Amino acid sequence: MREQRDGAFENISLPEGVSLREVGGSLPIMSFSTGKRILLWGLPVALLVIAGAVLVYLVLARSATSSPRTHKANEDPTGFTLQHVMIVHRHGLRAPSHLSNWSNPDDYPMGVGYLTKLGKQGSLRVGEILRRFYGNFLTYSPREVWARSSTYPRCYETEYLLLGTLYPPRSFWDFGLSVQPIPITMVPNGNDVLIESCTASVPGDFKYMYNETHRELQEDGFETFGDFMEWLAENSGWSTENSEFYEPIIDALYAQKYNGLHVPEWAEAKWKSMDWALRRLSFDYWKLSVPYYGQYMGKMIANRTLGSAEGSHRNRLSIMSYHDTSIQAILSALKFDHVAMYPSFLGALHFQLYKRDSDGEFYVRSIYSRGFTACGDYRDASQITIQDCPFPDCTLKKFVAVMNGLYPDTNRSSCPPIDLKALL
Repeated sequence: MREQRDGAFENISLPEGVSLREVGGSLPIMSFSTGKRILLWGLPVALLVIAGAVLVYLVLARSATSSPRTHKANEDPTGFTLQHVMIVHRHGLRAPSHLSNWSNPDDYPMGVGYLTKLGKQGSLRVGEILRRFYGNFLTYSPREVWARSSTYPRCYETEYLLLGTLYPPRSFWDFGLSVQPIPITMVPNGNDVLIESCTASVPGDFKYMYNETHRELQEDGFETFGDFMEWLAENSGWSTENSEFYEPIIDALYAQKYNGLHVPEWAEAKWKSMDWALRRLSFDYWKLSVPYYGQYMGKMIANRTLGSAEGSHRNRLSIMSYHDTSIQAILSALKFDHVAMYPSFLGALHFQLYKRDSDGEFYVRSIYSRGFTACGDYRDASQITIQDCPFPDCTLKKFVAVMNGLYPDTNRSSCPPIDLKALL
């Protein structure tokens, strides 16, 4: 048996000083002189070390490029000190308002209209982004923040999660849990003038837009919006003769896309047009309602900002969780392009109250983030210029006048009275 085993290696040419020997009946192994053993074993070990180092480098490099990017911090203008911030933001990523043929109910376990898992994660992330953005201006005291939410659960959920990471318990405020409770004002359904639409209804159809055109439509091969609508009806199976298709088609596809779920090939192929249609129709679908709550949203912003300057409240941050049309109502009234600047999920308007160091006068600067992209990246906030109140010439008095006059006071005589039963 030994001869057969040795014979298996008899034609191998070995280096000088190397011999074959058998250990305990096992297969022959090499026996080395000390110096050459180190040489022969050291070389492959060194190669393994080098390969391991290269692998670690590649892993770390990949990790660095795939991790969320660092968002910029707020930069105070020279000669001004920040006093108060008023933020109006949209809720987080949600399920569609209506399920369509390509929607799987199992993908939305909370039901239509509620935050999805990605929506909850995004809300937590934006809280961290805002914490970094405002840095040392904010403390960790829950007493310095005033929060209000729309009556829709997705808005309240968003605010709760966002504030959880914006104001984590630290130092004196640490009581043993990873989050601290922060009061959020929300009035009963039917009583919130900031979102209730009174007797306004949605448009019967969008035929008045059929002759419009836009770059996104043309890039997808549509000459006019009417051509897009004809294509949409053919592929979706929904009639576009009225406005009923908007939520089960446009809104549903948008939610599917942002939640990383299945989008039909025909819609994916023309996504530029689909995206433009969502941004355009989201305002027009609710445009008859906008004046009812747009005027009150402007007055609320003016009131909170003025109250900080006058000392009627000591909050450093006032934050409100509402809807895309809430922000579009403000943008439109301030003469911005509300379609190009459409607020995606957690899009946010910031109105920053500054005191000028030289004379103590108050001024307001406006900044804006369009929110999340479909790829999950949160857009940085940047300064925007209000035509009638450009910073640094936007005095507090002028800003309050602009916001109080966003929309004419609407006649609410036909609106239902406050539902006292809802208050009980």
